Amino acid sequence: MYTHRTSTEAPGERVSRLLQVAIRASGVSQAEIERALGMSKGYLRQVFSGRIELKVRHVEVILGAIGLDPNTFYGIVYPAPAKRSRELAFEALSALESREAPSQAQLAQDDLLVAIREMVTRALDQADTKKAG
Repeated sequence: MYTHRTSTEAPGERVSRLLQVAIRASGVSQAEIERALGMSKGYLRQVFSGRIELKVRHVEVILGAIGLDPNTFYGIVYPAPAKRSRELAFEALSALESREAPSQAQLAQDDLLVAIREMVTRALDQADTKKAG
């Protein structure tokens, strides 16, 4: 039986790391997000390096730019204690299947979902490995 373990990762670090995973999995580059949102070049790099504090508004506009529902994202970041993070992630990502297909320049929808699932699984496995070590 799975019991919820408290991460040694600070909440902001977990949000930042999983947000970067979601961006990579979406196929949208940080530069494309910066342009779409009117951010200066390199702004997201500074946010993810910790030079600029990651704020809720950053997370929400980035999630909007990559087409990921904030409730879905936060459900993955802060899973309910009764469920495994991985189970929540797959349930949440299944909800993405109903969204419109990405443009031809991006991955096909099925490929995008597979990529997101794989990247989230790897990120969660790495976090579990760090906790155990």
